[in-house]
Amino acid sequence: MASLLRGFVRAAQLHCTRTALRLEGESFTYEALAALAGAIAAQVKTNAPGEAPILGVYATHSVSAYAGALAAPGCARTLLALDPYDPPRRINAILAHSGVEALVVGAEAADRLDGLLEASGRPLLILTPQLDDLRGLAARHRRHRFVDARALAQCSAELEAPAMPGRPAFLTYVGGSERPRPLSLSHQGLVHYIDQVTRSLDLDPDDRVSQLFDLRLSQSLHDIFSTWQAGATLVALGRNERRQLGQRIRSHRLTRIAGWPALAAGLWRTGELGEGVFGDLRSSIFFGAPLDTDLAHAWQQAAPRSLITSMWGPPQAGPALATRPLNGRKDTTKKTSKTKTLPPGERESIEADRLSLFDAHMAATITHELRANAPGEPGELVVSGPQVPCGKSPDSTRAPLVELDAAPPSAARAALPSRWLRTGHNARILEGGQIELGERLDDQIYLGGELVDLSEIDLALQQACGHRHVAVVPWPRDTAWPSGLIALVVSGADQPLDVQAILAACRRQLPAHLVPDRVLPVRELARQSNGAPDREAIARHLENERS
Repeated sequence: MASLLRGFVRAAQLHCTRTALRLEGESFTYEALAALAGAIAAQVKTNAPGEAPILGVYATHSVSAYAGALAAPGCARTLLALDPYDPPRRINAILAHSGVEALVVGAEAADRLDGLLEASGRPLLILTPQLDDLRGLAARHRRHRFVDARALAQCSAELEAPAMPGRPAFLTYVGGSERPRPLSLSHQGLVHYIDQVTRSLDLDPDDRVSQLFDLRLSQSLHDIFSTWQAGATLVALGRNERRQLGQRIRSHRLTRIAGWPALAAGLWRTGELGEGVFGDLRSSIFFGAPLDTDLAHAWQQAAPRSLITSMWGPPQAGPALATRPLNGRKDTTKKTSKTKTLPPGERESIEADRLSLFDAHMAATITHELRANAPGEPGELVVSGPQVPCGKSPDSTRAPLVELDAAPPSAARAALPSRWLRTGHNARILEGGQIELGERLDDQIYLGGELVDLSEIDLALQQACGHRHVAVVPWPRDTAWPSGLIALVVSGADQPLDVQAILAACRRQLPAHLVPDRVLPVRELARQSNGAPDREAIARHLENERS
């Protein structure tokens, strides 16, 4: 089996003096980055040879994050991505559940390291590529071992590219502090994905490629490994730089960008998609909910040389599983209701989202009884193939896998997979195998390039408020790619809300990107017949109030 690292290792040999990584204020060559990743991998293999084949990386958008992402497959470990901005309680729960024994810590997480080490239930190997002189930490936490930047610089070890058959390459956790759930991606599936996208993207060493996604999201692996397989330059744009995205695209003269639709929508709303302003861009990829035609057209005007592509897939299958080119498309169709499926005779496109699966994958739609539909009949989309998990393991999320009672009529029985992954999306399979994607059938939405479960945010909000009369809604309402969340809390005139206390309680429970932007009092909340919040009605009422 090929290694996820093989492209980077080859690029480091061919382009050793070229810039591999550009961070704010500094750059790193392929040679320097390979040396640092090799040193980390060697130290982990020597000092943490325990039973947990996992390397944690407590960093994002720093040289520690990128070197750690390379070192994990370099020492045949699963990469566990930890967000430095997550609540400490959540990080501690993840460390305890995963059993990780070695942790690469970036400078951006240094102020949280004392608390993490104090709470850890097992001895850890701590590696700090950006921090020297850890004698103070070592004195306070004697049961842990430390390798600082000076020790790593003195360690000379070649970065290897071992195969990892049957072992996850990537591990992240979804959900809040109360019940973070593991989600893992196989080494084989990620290699298949990177091979697929590098063939279609046709990158070269002169490309300058954005890196917007946090390391905890699998889309970051798309940025990292597709760029470095081509010997190109990865340009890290962290949370602060994302606030000036338009300016950064121009100042770095990016030729490739990968992000999520709300980023483009934000630039559109602020009038930053002027004609030709992103003239260097040759490729623009948007993950998650596809762009509509108006936004795609606005982006095309700003980046006239760019190919524009939507990428979509269930999170259990990696960064993406299907693609849709957007250049020159016109949308004359209507939106499909979340609560309805299209009648078989109705031929309109579902939001015009016609996707093509990656090579070697199959799709079908199923009924509520988990029976395969005939081609063209709407239902829940299920997928199978090399990127789709085929079973459960202790370190992977319980993927919603099903065995179909009957084979999809379009499938050859000899090649029929035994299990299919339920996606939670309404869809229809068209002639030729394209997927006409509808809206989700559950309470999850796309936010910041990932699927999030609104009911989990409701739960944290209920605990913060001390009652269940709460709901969170995505905002703006009139888009499939909201930029934030608004919390609504039932409150009487004699019970004013302590907004700051509610938000502080949410920040202790939820990852930063799931904390509501605002908390608003309401007299009552619309509910569905099953008692769940009627988010559509709540959002409409909120919009009417605002207008």
